[in-house]
Amino acid sequence: MRTIEIVRKGMFRSTRDRLDIPVKWSELSPVQFLLIAESFCKDISDKDFMSKLMGYNVNILPDYFIYKISECLQFLSSCDAGIDKFFIERLPDTSFHAPGHRLKGMTFEQFMHIDTMFNKYVRNNTDDNLNMFVAHVYIRHDECFVLPNDYKKHLFSIRKKRLLQPTKNARIIAKRVDKHIKYAVFLNYILIKHWLSRSFPFLFPEDDKPSSSEKKSKIRIPPVKWLDIFDSFVGDDIAQMDKYRAMPATTAFRIMNKRIRDSQKNKK
Repeated sequence: MRTIEIVRKGMFRSTRDRLDIPVKWSELSPVQFLLIAESFCKDISDKDFMSKLMGYNVNILPDYFIYKISECLQFLSSCDAGIDKFFIERLPDTSFHAPGHRLKGMTFEQFMHIDTMFNKYVRNNTDDNLNMFVAHVYIRHDECFVLPNDYKKHLFSIRKKRLLQPTKNARIIAKRVDKHIKYAVFLNYILIKHWLSRSFPFLFPEDDKPSSSEKKSKIRIPPVKWLDIFDSFVGDDIAQMDKYRAMPATTAFRIMNKRIRDSQKNKK
């Protein structure tokens, strides 16, 4: 955080306001992150965005001061640093929850679905694709992508696990969740992808940085064939396929990242 002090001189006395300005993604609050998504959608003016972000009416400030404040927000133009969490823990008016810090609770199967839906939305950019993407990221606590091997349906069981029904959940999200929140999830996932590239560079290599004109036109996402990657990961251990599907995502990433790194070393 960067703290600034705004001094306004009056006829009889001066007033001083101290404001904390975030200077990196991890310092944003969920409310501030939603504001950024709204700003990216061009649904709020720059000055209104800054006023809400800081909790201070910047319209009363000279243009030079606004310019200096905007310099503190330059990090918003780059996602390279990445982030390892979802800012919105639960979708408003729903019982759908995000994975925890560093993707805690996310299985490898869930990640493959999420990343596939993310790429599909980037290519087609439709509301239906966005709703399906969000429906794979945010799920109920009793929903899962792979049922545990020892799962048994007991008639009097209090807690039951059930398979996710993404199409049904997507319809709920389409009706109840504001578009800015859904776009915030999309933006958040881009930041998570950059964090994955830094944490597991062999599995998620960074692409060549696009030119400024390409950045403005669209997001460049290379296609990922997760079925082929999964088949390679499982290898001959087909009988234990569900074990790999239910494996914590970051555990799977760590193993695959090491395999790729060792393979590249052996080729040298």
